[in-house]
Amino acid sequence: MLKTAGMDVVVMVRLLSYGWVLFAFCTFWCCVVLTPINGTAGFLASLPPTLATSDLDLLSTSNLYPSSSRMWAHLISAYVVSLVALALLLGFSNDVSRLRARYISTRPRGGVSHSVLITDIPCVDGLGAKEPPKRSGAMQPSDQRMDAELGGKGAVSGHHGYTAIDDELLDPWADARSQLRSGNAESMVRNEMVTTYGASKVAAVNVVYDTSKLDPLLAKYDKSKGQLEDITDDYIGKLRRGAEIKKRKEVSLMPALTPKWAKERYHVGTSSVKVDALEYLPQEMEYLLQEMKTERQHIKDARPAAFVTFNDRASANSAATSLQAYDETTWRM
Repeated sequence: MLKTAGMDVVVMVRLLSYGWVLFAFCTFWCCVVLTPINGTAGFLASLPPTLATSDLDLLSTSNLYPSSSRMWAHLISAYVVSLVALALLLGFSNDVSRLRARYISTRPRGGVSHSVLITDIPCVDGLGAKEPPKRSGAMQPSDQRMDAELGGKGAVSGHHGYTAIDDELLDPWADARSQLRSGNAESMVRNEMVTTYGASKVAAVNVVYDTSKLDPLLAKYDKSKGQLEDITDDYIGKLRRGAEIKKRKEVSLMPALTPKWAKERYHVGTSSVKVDALEYLPQEMEYLLQEMKTERQHIKDARPAAFVTFNDRASANSAATSLQAYDETTWRM
């Protein structure tokens, strides 16, 4: 199930199993322990017959005498059920943790096990981190404390030719601007990762681009794909049952909504034309796929985010839990 359905389905099945086991134990405990105690108490039998009671009340706590010592059984049962529920929860939780570790360890390179999402890449257009204002020439209190700890006057303020955080070598914004002058966002992200983790650790870098123009084409493609799958499943189901396909499903092509290629191929004029869905939908999907490939070549608007895939999980975990730059508003993993 882990290979065919994925981790989410396995967790859902484990959750249902936990509920079933807990419910089965509670049912067994109540039938064996609480039902005889409640049924043999006899409090309702001593009441006047004018009171309306049912046979089910004989098995509940209403059949116990006030201040009866049998109530201790219910208190103990509450603790027993709670402890069993926590023990089962711990066992199923450990089981799911082991399955998740096994799932991640057996996944091929790429995907969630080896990839890290980087956001707020500096100097990249779009939404993201904003460049902070330049600091004044006066020493900040944090610099004064650092200067005192280093034991040298001006060690941090620049007396010895080093200006610490104000140094452009440590400024992620200045470094990003210098790299973007000679390259693009993808090369800048790759250089940053290669500098930190080594060229042999970085497998691929994919910068996120603005795909708002592709979204309508992708939505139409997914809709056509879903319709085609529904039709093929319907036809296959009928053929397996030995039923006859009396009428094939058709698609109506409206003159105002039909693309140019479909008008020329199916001779759509001033009135709508009905064509076989099994013939039209694959052609429409192929046309939309070519349109998306053409549109992708014109996408140039990069966003301040990128997916970086590493060759090993150790580097991916290190990148996901490390601070890439002293400025916490940039290079967020």
